[in-house]
Amino acid sequence: GGERSQTLPGCRPAPESVQEGRECRLRRFGVSPSRKTRTREPLAEIQAAMLGPWETFPLTGPFVGAAGEPLKQMESLQNASARLVSLFKDFLTTYEKSYLDERETQKRFRIFAENLEKARLYQELDQGTAEYGVTKFSDLTEEEFRATYLNPLLVKLPGRPMKVASVPNGSFPEEWDWRDHGAVTGVKNQGECGSCWAFSVTGNIEGQWYLHKGTLLSLSEQELVDCDLIDKACGGGLPSNAYEAIEKLGGLETEGDYSYQGFEQNCGFSKEKVAVYINSSMTISPDENEIAAWLAKNGPISIALNAFAMQFYRK
Repeated sequence: GGERSQTLPGCRPAPESVQEGRECRLRRFGVSPSRKTRTREPLAEIQAAMLGPWETFPLTGPFVGAAGEPLKQMESLQNASARLVSLFKDFLTTYEKSYLDERETQKRFRIFAENLEKARLYQELDQGTAEYGVTKFSDLTEEEFRATYLNPLLVKLPGRPMKVASVPNGSFPEEWDWRDHGAVTGVKNQGECGSCWAFSVTGNIEGQWYLHKGTLLSLSEQELVDCDLIDKACGGGLPSNAYEAIEKLGGLETEGDYSYQGFEQNCGFSKEKVAVYINSSMTISPDENEIAAWLAKNGPISIALNAFAMQFYRK
């Protein structure tokens, strides 16, 4: 017969913390936890007492860690816990993450482990060449990611009707990148503000202004966050509303004159500093081939997409 399990004196049947569970196991093997042990770093505690669902977490691939290295097709259960801690440490280093205390570290580690499994499932379901794995968002719950980076208002805010753009005739190239033709500014970061709609709109106008006027300008998203009274600033918005707001304001300032802060503030728009203007806007067919044809002929556009999988998208 096998060894019967029993609760040792001073140990609860279901430990409420990693530290408590570790001390119970130490007592079982005749070791008394020292004061030094109790004050170990959070990651050391996680590695010493792996309690939770990740103990049986199978690391399957192919997907990649924070440093971009491919993970093995299957990790043995014996090595899975240690591998998870290693991946989490790499994640903390790569993205310069830190947490308030041990409890928060343990919470984020649990979320990180669960998100690795989600990334694996996304990779299995992907029908193209996308790569999923560890990203800067891997310690966020789906709810946290949605609240901060996705647009909750796409189905709530009324968007103004726009005229429909005509589809260009003829064929279009299989590949076309407006970055190679000087019509796209550098990558920007919206930070902890749900202002993706503003970045999408400025990117569109930056490209169109370049193609029509010959000058590539980095335009102000903060102006839209602060001064677009139709949308909801860091709470989300619609490109169609933003175009209307830009027309009413009289144009957009540059990034240099009205720099991005990542939170809503009082509107500081100045008509004297307007760098670009728009006369109207239009909507394009949702058909991807028609979108590609219009984009290749006419320039960068603003789009919205289902971005849940983007939490773990690498390239």
